Amino acid sequence: MGYIAAESPVNADRFAKAVFARVALLAESPHLGSVCPHFRKARQLIHGNYIIYYSVHRTEIVIRAVVHGARLFRSYWLRREE
Repeated sequence: MGYIAAESPVNADRFAKAVFARVALLAESPHLGSVCPHFRKARQLIHGNYIIYYSVHRTEIVIRAVVHGARLFRSYWLRREE
C-alpha cells in the first residue's frame, strides 16, 4: 500500500477502507475464502487484483498478508509472529 500512498493518498485510503470492509466479512463467515493452494492451513480471499491471506483459529482470525495477485507466493507471508 506504500506504493499506492506515494502516488495518491486518496486512493490509498479508499483501497484500505475497501480491504477492511472485505476482511470484516470474515467475522461472520470465517471460511468465506478458499483454502490456500500453497499452504493448506491458510485461506485466501480475493479483493480485486489482491489476495488477502489469513488463518482461522478458535478465537481469532489472523490476516497474514495482502498482496497483489501477480506476485509470486512467498511462504514467509504466512508465518505466525509471536
